[in-house]
Amino acid sequence: MTEQQLQEFRGSLQDLLDESLSRIEEINSSLKKEMLSDCCCLDTNEKECPGKNRSQLQAQAEKERQMTGDINRALSRIERGEYGICEACKRSVGLRHLENFPAARFCFKCMQLIEPERIISKWN
Repeated sequence: MTEQQLQEFRGSLQDLLDESLSRIEEINSSLKKEMLSDCCCLDTNEKECPGKNRSQLQAQAEKERQMTGDINRALSRIERGEYGICEACKRSVGLRHLENFPAARFCFKCMQLIEPERIISKWN
């Protein structure tokens, strides 16, 4: 991988990290609103209260936290000179795979064996 390609991936990863952190802030803000709504419902004894979205928001927040962790680990691999090397087989991850999964730790073949569920849901 050339230095220019590495810089492009670093920039893409940083952009993804910024977007993910922004989404986490939005989700946390929505969760706070949900909690305030729940408190108001308790005060008024309403039977149908908002707050049904809380578990969905928490799941979204967890997915974003996992993504920020993946991105931070990828940025660390860039700094250590290990970016684009499969952690399992030590072969090249491949540019096409990195373009689709910039924080990829494994080549596509190893990812199919180790993390098959992430192939479908990773960046959705």
